[in-house]
Amino acid sequence: MPATVRQVENALALLEFFAARKRPATLADVAGHFGWPRSSTFNLLATLAEGGWLYEPRARGGYYPTPRWQALAGEIAEGEPAPERLAALVRRVAEETGETVWASAPSGLHAVFLEVAESPAGIRYAARQGARVPIHLTASGQALLSQMPDRDREAILRKAGFEARGPAAARDLAEVRAQIAAGRARGWFRSASYWSADLGGVSIPVVVGAPAGERGAEGPGAAGQGSWSAQTDGRAPGAQGSAADGSGAQGARAQISGAQVSGAQASGGRAAGARGSGGRVFSLTVAGPLFRVEAKEEAHARLLHRAVAEAFGPDHAARTLTGMRVLT
Repeated sequence: MPATVRQVENALALLEFFAARKRPATLADVAGHFGWPRSSTFNLLATLAEGGWLYEPRARGGYYPTPRWQALAGEIAEGEPAPERLAALVRRVAEETGETVWASAPSGLHAVFLEVAESPAGIRYAARQGARVPIHLTASGQALLSQMPDRDREAILRKAGFEARGPAAARDLAEVRAQIAAGRARGWFRSASYWSADLGGVSIPVVVGAPAGERGAEGPGAAGQGSWSAQTDGRAPGAQGSAADGSGAQGARAQISGAQVSGAQASGGRAAGARGSGGRVFSLTVAGPLFRVEAKEEAHARLLHRAVAEAFGPDHAARTLTGMRVLT
């Protein structure tokens, strides 16, 4: 694991502290909350204030972040935004299922949560924007890997580790490759205690911005019944565990039965990667506690596919996904 820079960690922790507190904090407040030495706390606050990142709304009333953070975040998002239609899908599916839903993107050996809509239920999959989970051990991550060029996918897998994993997670690269192949043939990716025995979920890839016809050579069509599942990423509720979909988050699966799948297609050839064919690859995941979602796996899968078709067009998945069964 790469070395971390303590000062950077402290500055980011301070931002999260203000986001949760939602009011100014004095030097004593900050030092007391984190257990930092007053001298180090003063240096951090003074540096940020000198740079225009913190200010004092009232004299001696404590520090608070300036709007500069929001302006900077907006400028960054303009360069690589999560598509608004995808963000709207997250909110819609969360409302319809009552479970936690997120959209992820690849980031090295992880899948990172870009948009999150958390379930209002007391017991839920707790997730947050910016959370990362292992890309090879989670449904969200495997959905992303499924649409990467073979060379890129294998480069990631060769660096993957298996030290931290759930009781039913893959134990080696052969199992990971088999799970990805099964998910592509099934039309969705699943987690069954891959990271946490308590959580479950289903995930599908969504490629946005790929030109029509950019999914490689057509393969044989397939139709019929299908159940699908996916890993969940985030932190488990109650015990406040980590995401079901990967590292640092506890994994899970959700099952739904009785969903009819017809008109599914499979294609071969080069997979559309995050940048592979002019499109960006994301994964869309529904997750929750197993006792509530285990019986709904296929239904959640159908809902995800239907929502993508309604938002991006009925043939969007067939045009943009490669080597993937498309459920209609």
